[in-house]
Order: sequence, then structure tokens, then C-alpha cells
Amino acid sequence: MGWQTLLVETPPDDPTVVTLAELKAHARIDVDADDDMLTGLERAASNLVERYTRRTLLLSTLVWTSDRFPYGAEPLYLRRPPMVAVASIEYTDSAGDVQAMAAEDYQVGLDGRLPFAKPTPGTSWPGTDRTVGAAKVTWTAGWATRAEVPQALKLAVKQLVSHWYENAEPMLVGQGLTSQRLPFQVQALCNSWRVPEVR
Repeated sequence: MGWQTLLVETPPDDPTVVTLAELKAHARIDVDADDDMLTGLERAASNLVERYTRRTLLLSTLVWTSDRFPYGAEPLYLRRPPMVAVASIEYTDSAGDVQAMAAEDYQVGLDGRLPFAKPTPGTSWPGTDRTVGAAKVTWTAGWATRAEVPQALKLAVKQLVSHWYENAEPMLVGQGLTSQRLPFQVQALCNSWRVPEVR
């Protein structure tokens, strides 16, 4: 579809997916000297699980922008589920004015691993002036509380933190973490929750 971006506009109020107490119990750590490091590893592990599964773990506001919408009435897939609700769909028209689509002018599909928005039957996406950011969709995604995050994903975070803690490597902080570096058991926990990649 050409140029597009997806950004987290509002991160979760509390980004902690697995608490420090849960991490220490899982890894059988009974000292406090490494608490700060464990907290940092938890954030890195949660972010990596999000990237690998292409999901949003805790409630956040996401914003997709492009120079245009899909052609005709093709669905626009809203990445990083689980999606909660679409807050707004806006666009810059050919006259350069910002317009907001009325809620009755589009449909939202929440079911399945690929939520989407599309124009109501018999209509199509509005045209834009094709400038950067001329099409914009804002939605909320993620589980409302850490208690609602699937246990498999929380266990993946715990396993990853334990793995890094026991096998400390200088490259883990500040360098790219890819799925190829995920331990097999972590990948196995995440795979059933992994969302297909869409463009």
C-alpha cells in the first residue's frame, strides 16, 4: 500500500507484564541485589515477545498513518492485536482539509487474529490528498490488566528473563534482539499466539 507507519501513541500506564516477585519466584532468586537488572530484563523480554508475536500485551493506543487508504473497499488490517476499539479514522481530503469518518461509515472486525476496518457495504475508502500522514487510524489494543495476559505469553517472558539472567551476555542490552535468539521453549510458547504478518 506504499508508505505507512505504526506507532504507539500512548503506552500502558504500567508496562509490567510479569512482576518482580513472580520473576524471582520463577527463577528461584532470593536476593535483592539484582532487582533492577531483573526489572530491565522483564521490559526487554516483554518487548521481544510483543515483536515476535506481533501483539500488544498491555492496553495501549496505536496510530497507523499512510498517504492513503487501501483501494476501494479493501480491509485495512489493524495490527498488534488484541484490538479493543477504533477511536477514530481521519483523512486529509483533496482540498487539504482534515475530515473524520463517521462511525456508521465503516465496519470493524474484532474477531480472529487479524482485526480490520473497512467501509460499510456499497461504499469505499475516501480519497486523500496523498500527503504524508493523509490517512490516519487510531485504536486501542492489548489486554486491560496483566492478569488477563495469556499465561503462555507470561511464561515466555519469565523463561526469557531466566535464560538471560543465567546466561548473561553483553550484547543483550542495547543491541537488536531477533527471533533467532529466542530459546526454543520460548518460541514454542509464543508460536500459537503469533499473528500473521500483514503489509
